[in-house]
Amino acid sequence: MKLHKWQQRSKEFTFVDDNKAKKFALKYIKGGDVVLDIVCGDCVFFDLIKKSENNSRLYGFDIIPEALDICKNKGYNPIKSLDHTNLKFDVITIFECFEHFDYEGRIKQVELINKLLKNKGTVILSFPNIKSMLSLIHYNNNPEHKMPYLIEKNITKIFYNYLIVDKIYFNPWLNPLKIIHCWLTGLNFNAVYNNVCYVFRRIN
Repeated sequence: MKLHKWQQRSKEFTFVDDNKAKKFALKYIKGGDVVLDIVCGDCVFFDLIKKSENNSRLYGFDIIPEALDICKNKGYNPIKSLDHTNLKFDVITIFECFEHFDYEGRIKQVELINKLLKNKGTVILSFPNIKSMLSLIHYNNNPEHKMPYLIEKNITKIFYNYLIVDKIYFNPWLNPLKIIHCWLTGLNFNAVYNNVCYVFRRIN
């Protein structure tokens, strides 16, 4: 079953920019960085880095064999197991994936990141923004999404040894009635956005 958009290779027109978080993350990738993208998919993020003429070393991990084949065929470095690598990374990214782990899974993922990330390294994490009733309904439309919902106070508890250095909201609702609904039920202007991206810096 092809659950992910990159597997479906859909050409359907949409105003949603699936690469918004990845474009935002580019400013945190420096020349020569060793970068790991967890759940690399079709490696679009690496393609964006390559276009910027950045000489970073790019490693992709995914549980889907097709994604690892794409990673290799594009000239990047696939990793089949994060538990058995001795590599250390300057930047680790996880785009629109963390919400697919349950609470224990998120804890284990951060423990793994702590093992793989260099001191003062950067983690870039994007996920659905749950700030309104409409976003909650939208979140639950995906059967792979897990609870508890990802909100900042819970994220900072999991990433307790990290500092938030940047954050961006993106992919807003475009329907005026939905925008008003989000503002009223979310009691927050940021409730109109479907996604959020955090940049964490490791402090110990």
